Amino acid sequence: MARLNLRRYITTGFIVLLIATLFFTKPATLSEAASEGMTVALTPQEREFIKGKKVRLGVDSARPPYEFIDDKGVYSGMSAGFIETCAKRLGVEIVLVPGLNVGAAMKKLKDGEIDVIPKISPDPQRTKDMLFTRPYSTFAAVIVTRQDVRYISGVDNLEGLKVAVLKGLIVETRVRRDYPNMPLISLPDIRTALLELSAGKIDVLIDNLAIVSYNIDRLGLNNLKIAGQTKYQYDMAFGVRKDWPLMASALDKALSGMSKQEKAEITDRWLNVEYQPGINWRVVGPIAAALLVIIVFVAIWNRRLSAAVSQRDAIQEEMRQYAKELESRAAIKSHISQISAVLQKAVANEELAREFLSLAVPLLGAAYGVLYIFDKNEQVLRSSGGYGCDMKDRTFAIGQGLVGQCALQRVPITMKGQSGSGIVINWGMGEASPAVITLRPVIQNTELVGVIELAGMAAMSKDALALLEELTPIIAVNIEILNRNLHTKQLLDSTQQLADKLNSQQRILKETETWYRDIIESLPDGILVVNQTGEIILTNLMADKIFGYGHGELIGRSVDILVPGATRAQHPAKRDAFFKMYETCHKEMGIDVHGVTVTGVRKDGSEFQAALGLSPLAEDSSRGICVCASIKDISTLKRP
Repeated sequence: MARLNLRRYITTGFIVLLIATLFFTKPATLSEAASEGMTVALTPQEREFIKGKKVRLGVDSARPPYEFIDDKGVYSGMSAGFIETCAKRLGVEIVLVPGLNVGAAMKKLKDGEIDVIPKISPDPQRTKDMLFTRPYSTFAAVIVTRQDVRYISGVDNLEGLKVAVLKGLIVETRVRRDYPNMPLISLPDIRTALLELSAGKIDVLIDNLAIVSYNIDRLGLNNLKIAGQTKYQYDMAFGVRKDWPLMASALDKALSGMSKQEKAEITDRWLNVEYQPGINWRVVGPIAAALLVIIVFVAIWNRRLSAAVSQRDAIQEEMRQYAKELESRAAIKSHISQISAVLQKAVANEELAREFLSLAVPLLGAAYGVLYIFDKNEQVLRSSGGYGCDMKDRTFAIGQGLVGQCALQRVPITMKGQSGSGIVINWGMGEASPAVITLRPVIQNTELVGVIELAGMAAMSKDALALLEELTPIIAVNIEILNRNLHTKQLLDSTQQLADKLNSQQRILKETETWYRDIIESLPDGILVVNQTGEIILTNLMADKIFGYGHGELIGRSVDILVPGATRAQHPAKRDAFFKMYETCHKEMGIDVHGVTVTGVRKDGSEFQAALGLSPLAEDSSRGICVCASIKDISTLKRP
């Protein structure tokens, strides 16, 4: 019994200790730390300078998790958290100037059109145009590749790979400085860079670890990996215009006044970074002192045992809920990764819709689903596939029906189902109208790419809505990639068809040429084709035989060698006169010579009588005007 009582008193003592802590001590929370740091020790000059100031911020609207403008138009991100905290403590008002990348922001800061850049890496070259505060975060620049890219040990091992960086950032400057012979591809933003890396247009991306990890997770690109680190680091600080040194020093003091826990909580809001504070002796000291008093009066504190147990149960319940939430988030991430991997293999809109709906609809607790993909050419939403229904090639114009209205307004639509809605959920033994119908627009880079239509017998759960929220941008990205691939395939198919047609025409042309050549070779008379300079460019077998030459031996020689020596000197002038007569007088109506008796000279020098016919040929771009001469040996016909 004494042993049980002793155990009871010891247990009670520790529980009472917990209660005493709640009564006599107060944890140093972030709000207290913030209140303690609210007063920034400024000089009179600094305080006078910032008084009533409106600070214009040069904001990069699409650089998450550092800074971006969210769907509701709110300035968000890690850098936003730090600058807003500092501005609040200094009592200055900030005015956003959005849509600026680093290069544009630096130019406006130099020209005095903005006052502060909330996210910029300090660099000696940049100190000529601005002042820097102390860094508020530091992350390494890492090497990102696809899963199928070879092993990479570092920046020195990137030969033969297409390496990309983001245009205008400090890492681009430093890589170009240290590796002047490395061909770098400058891309406009992280989203474009990761999508091109995933699609195989580039092989390597070098960028900030925080930005890379955040955006790979958001885009669901599970074929990418962080292959290694570099020697470069991103120190993020505030950049202040050169003529505002008092504002720069005031912001620097505001940053230095922030506790580690405050900085960690801002960072953890956007990144999964653990912060483990040290022992708070302001809490432990009073607890130790209270313990000595509590042990003496342990019996009195027994009355508070019930309240302590209740509080413990509440804490445990809160922990269980938190664990359940973590489990739910992990399940969502797993589902997204699985669905994303399957969608990346789709090669047609119908396959994409079928795979997406077959995986997503059951997870969302729905019993009916249709994916409409926007056809830019016809400006209609076309059903590419359905779950629990057959909705092939049904179309809606923008603004037509609830599907078109969802696309027009670009906002989700949820309504109660009712009979006559046109949506029926069928099963083996019957059918029923859905209780809830949900339509959600699919937007990619501010452009409509489709609409998801879902229906079920009950409203979606919180987890299902969270999963749908995460899946929507994933299907948007895959629709965009697939549309690009399909367009590329159409271009390749068209090119192949043109090539096949050209090859066919060339084959026909070659066959025709061979056919005509055979006709010429089979003629009983000799055929010579001569150009304006007198060069023989074509003969047939009979012409070679008549003049005693081997086949093709006359090609390239002058026709004058076939004329008797007595008249050979006058022949070029006669030939030129014939061509001139054709060009000046008879080009339109034509000129032909037939049955003229001439004397020819064979290869062995012997002469013979021949009947000559001349026919000018149509002018050719490569050969000019040519004459076709027909030769017939009549020497045997004139013998007695």
